[in-house]
Amino acid sequence: VGQRLTIKTRQFGLHPSLQRSSNQLSTGSVSSLISPHFAHAKNKASYLHVLFSSMMKKIRQGNSSGSFLLPGYADAYILVLLVMVCVLSFFLAGGLSPRLVANPEDAQSVQIADASRSGQLNTLQLFELQAASGSAPIDLGCLKTAGIFLLLDESNSMRLPLESPKIDAVKVAAKAFLANLPPSTLVGLYVFSSPTPHGDPRELVPLEEYASNGTQLDDAIDSITPDGSTYMNDGFVLLRDKIQDARQLYPGSQFFVIFLSDGLPAGTDQDPLQVVSEIKQFPLNGTIFSIALDSSGTALMTEIASDPKEKYFLQSPTSSEIRGAYNLIASRLCQ
Repeated sequence: VGQRLTIKTRQFGLHPSLQRSSNQLSTGSVSSLISPHFAHAKNKASYLHVLFSSMMKKIRQGNSSGSFLLPGYADAYILVLLVMVCVLSFFLAGGLSPRLVANPEDAQSVQIADASRSGQLNTLQLFELQAASGSAPIDLGCLKTAGIFLLLDESNSMRLPLESPKIDAVKVAAKAFLANLPPSTLVGLYVFSSPTPHGDPRELVPLEEYASNGTQLDDAIDSITPDGSTYMNDGFVLLRDKIQDARQLYPGSQFFVIFLSDGLPAGTDQDPLQVVSEIKQFPLNGTIFSIALDSSGTALMTEIASDPKEKYFLQSPTSSEIRGAYNLIASRLCQ
């Protein structure tokens, strides 16, 4: 449509009495077959369907009345039209090797959409990832003057399961989270287990601007080797002291703690709630987010988080799921 359609009398058997000048049918002749139906075509595929159906109807009507085709030639015309539709479909689809062209301007961000309670464990689990059409990437510009303390569990259970250790997934997710921070964001890395064999709790990377310690943070995360027991209170005592120091050095900054663990404290003397309360209150005013990699610490992780909603429970997580939790926290930091 839009060009002239040539039909050879000798090849396709058009009746001589119906020949036009130069053995051609004008575009208008073809258009008249389909114009009453074209308004209903929604796209290229439906257009082809309307074209084919309408022309078949005209051909059958013409054949029965003798006004368009010679008797017995309807099948030949149907075959020709089928070939035409196939050829046109071939080119509309992009040929033998259609290519998908990526356009960065059309990219869509992916966000964690929701969380729900599951089963008898009564734990929150992130369960769905969906494309947020038209939504902008997470803007972490508000963190230019913020301080983030990463507190990671380094106890022996983080080695499990042996075929896919939790600590490996945590390393990938933590580095991906840090890579999205503004260069001026203050970041520090801290780990905890029992005093033996690593001498935990430890400050692996002091709180500094990410532009200065980004490489050091990545290397330190890769060096984490789980061992020992879950001396959780010791980890928060170290963190409380570091936040106190940071308040003196960076008085205008807001401080966030992202705490990750896969179990309960090793004994009642390692219950961290008293120290956690000190971190949350004036003058430290720290905001704590918690990520649990096991259901056993559900109640405790809820109490540790500054807001009961800011806790994230993942069962047998992959690196992408842990990264999803970090990304969800990132979206909360600037709210």
